[in-house]
Amino acid sequence: MIDLHTFSDTSGTGTAAAVYAVIYQETGVGQELIAARARLAKKGLTIPRLELVSLHIAANLVDNVTNALDRYPVRCVYGW
Repeated sequence: MIDLHTFSDTSGTGTAAAVYAVIYQETGVGQELIAARARLAKKGLTIPRLELVSLHIAANLVDNVTNALDRYPVRCVYGW
């Protein structure tokens, strides 16, 4: 089973998102970075607006990762 954890954050200079997988196997549990994306912030945008931009990047990123893992059992997707 796989759980996907999506993180996003922003600052005045840039915004970023990352997707980590927590993989549960009979031999144990493993964690791995699956995908990440970052971009520079446009001038004049407020921090709340940049937070929305980072959430949009994270949602698109986790959707792409979920589609790529269509053969594997993704149990839950968490957003942080």
